[in-house]
Amino acid sequence: MLLPMNSATAQSPSTPRQQGLFGGVRPDTAATTSLNVTTSLVEGYDEDVPVSLLNVIDPSSLQTGGFSTILNTSAAYVRKTGRTDVGINGTSVIRHYGDLGATQGQGGFGAGISARLPGRLTLMANQAGAYTPTHLSGLFPTGVDVQPGTPGSTAPDYNVSDFESYTHTSTLSLRQDFGRRSSLTVSGDFQYIDRKKESPLWEDVSSYVLRGDYARNVNRTTAIIAQYQYRSGAFGYTNDLLTTEHTLEFGVNYSKRLSATRHATVRFSAGASAADVPQLTQNGNVIFRQYLGRGSADVEYQFQRTWQVRANYRRGIEYVVDIPEPVFANSLGLGIDGYITNRIDVAVSGGYSSGESILNTSALAYDTYTGSVRVRYALTRLVATYGEYLYYFYDFAAGTPVLIGVPRGLERNGVRVGFTLWMPAFRR
Repeated sequence: MLLPMNSATAQSPSTPRQQGLFGGVRPDTAATTSLNVTTSLVEGYDEDVPVSLLNVIDPSSLQTGGFSTILNTSAAYVRKTGRTDVGINGTSVIRHYGDLGATQGQGGFGAGISARLPGRLTLMANQAGAYTPTHLSGLFPTGVDVQPGTPGSTAPDYNVSDFESYTHTSTLSLRQDFGRRSSLTVSGDFQYIDRKKESPLWEDVSSYVLRGDYARNVNRTTAIIAQYQYRSGAFGYTNDLLTTEHTLEFGVNYSKRLSATRHATVRFSAGASAADVPQLTQNGNVIFRQYLGRGSADVEYQFQRTWQVRANYRRGIEYVVDIPEPVFANSLGLGIDGYITNRIDVAVSGGYSSGESILNTSALAYDTYTGSVRVRYALTRLVATYGEYLYYFYDFAAGTPVLIGVPRGLERNGVRVGFTLWMPAFRR
C-alpha cells in the first residue's frame, strides 16, 4: 500500500552526510548532470511456508523456496539547471529459479521534470510504470515521496506468481509560493493497472487522487499544514464498483539542525475521512458511508556523521488493489543505516501492518511483517560485496475472500550474497 507523504515541510537543514569508499551507496547531489548505472549479481536462497501454514498454501503456486540467481540493473539520469530539474530512472530484475527451472523478469521506470516558473510557481510532472509478476504487490507498506524520475514500484524479493500486471502512474503538481513563509500546492495522481491475463474477477482497474496542501512556516524550524484530498477508484478485483473518499487533515512539520553533523525532523498530522463504499447486496449495489479518523507520524534523526534512524506510523483507510474492498489499517516502519568503517555500511529495517475491512471486520482482516539486515563491504570505489537477510510474512484471517491461486498466508526467510558494480557513466 502507498503511504502518502506530506508535501509541505519546514526549512530543512542541509547537513551533508559522509560518503564511504563505495560511491554507489548515496547519490551525488553536487553534480549538475550525471548518469549512474548499477548492476548486482546475487545468489539467493529462500525458505518458504512453515509447517503451520502448509494447509493454506496452494501447492501449485510458483511461490517456492530454494536457490535463485538474480541480476539486478538500474540506471539513473539527473540533469539540474538554474530553473529545471530532470530525472529519468529505470530498473530491471531478472531472476532464475533453479528448483523450478524458470526465469522471471520485472522492472520499472520513471521520467519526470520539475520547473520553476515565473510568478513563484513550481511545476512537477512524473510518469512511472512497472511490470510485476506477483499478486498482492501493494500489501506491504512503503513510503514514497514522488520526485522527478521516481520509478514504478516492484517487489522482486516478495514472491512470483501467474498474476502479471502493468501499473502506470501519472503525477502532476503545481506549487504557488507566497513569499518565504507560505505556499499552496495542488496535485493529482492517476493510476491504471493493466492486468495481463484478465478474467471476470481479475480486470483492469484505475483510480485517481486530487489533493490540495497549504503550508505556512511559523519560523525557520516549524511549519503548519492543512490538506484536503479526494480519492476515487476501483479498489478490488473488478472495475464496476467505485469507492470515493474525502479527507481533511492538519499537521505540523518540525526540522532542526542540532549540530554541524546532526539534525532531527518530526512530522505528525491528524484528521478524518468520509468514504462511500459500494457493497453488492440482494437489492443491488448499496452505498455505505463510513467516517473514520486518520493520522500519521514520522521521525528522522541523523547522528554522528554517517548514521541515521527513522520511524513512521500511519493509521487510516488504505486501498490494496488485490483485496476486494478498502481496509482500515495501522502501519509501522523502522530503519537505521550508517557506516561502521569507511568500507563497511549497514542497513536494518522492519515493518508491520494490520488491516481490516471498513464494512465488516469479521469478513476481511490481515497482518504483515517485514524485516531486512544488509552488510556491505567496499572492495573499491566501484565494486562492493554484500550479504543480506530478508523476512516477509502475511496472513489473512479465515473467511477472507481471495482469488483462487492466491495463498491465504506466506512466510519467507531469504538470504542474499552478491557483488554490486557502480558505474558513473557520466558526471558534470
